[in-house]
Amino acid sequence: MSFSGGSKVTASQLNNQAMQLVQNIVLGSSQPSVSFNPIAASFNHLRLLWHVRTTSGNVVDNVTMQFAGDSGNNYDWQIMAGLNATVSTTPSLGASSILVGSGVGGAGSANFFSNGEVDVLGWSQSSATHVVTVTGKWYACWSNSAATSQVGTMGGLYTPSAQVTSLSLAPAAGSFAAGCVFSLYGLN
Repeated sequence: MSFSGGSKVTASQLNNQAMQLVQNIVLGSSQPSVSFNPIAASFNHLRLLWHVRTTSGNVVDNVTMQFAGDSGNNYDWQIMAGLNATVSTTPSLGASSILVGSGVGGAGSANFFSNGEVDVLGWSQSSATHVVTVTGKWYACWSNSAATSQVGTMGGLYTPSAQVTSLSLAPAAGSFAAGCVFSLYGLN
């Protein structure tokens, strides 16, 4: 959208540029995964906000994303995470999903949840000739101690074989617990 001197902006033009809520999911009971399907190809980009905890016996679990139910080795990603005073990086090429962050596990302190944000860039252009790019950040804290607090960033891509119309999230272990919230927004 562009304007020249003296032009007026209408409400509908502004609404077309704002983030639009696609779907908000609040879990009333545990679920092994959460899916957004279908997602309109008219959005240029997507933003996913998540607030999670798992039911596993771990204090922290990875949270992964897949597009269009594709579990093939079509995902490449890299993370950088800080835990207490230690920073580490982890790359993965040809993975079956993309790592988007860490969630507090069922062995973490009660009522602690992790928060994250993932941007899916170029959603409307996903096809066999255009990759989907993903960037994100998260914060996980599983007790009242600085030694149990993790912050991270991630980036990666997915090489689709066709137009992508859905995405799903799953924890590496257990299920997402009741009370988890997932909010997907579309951007034009």
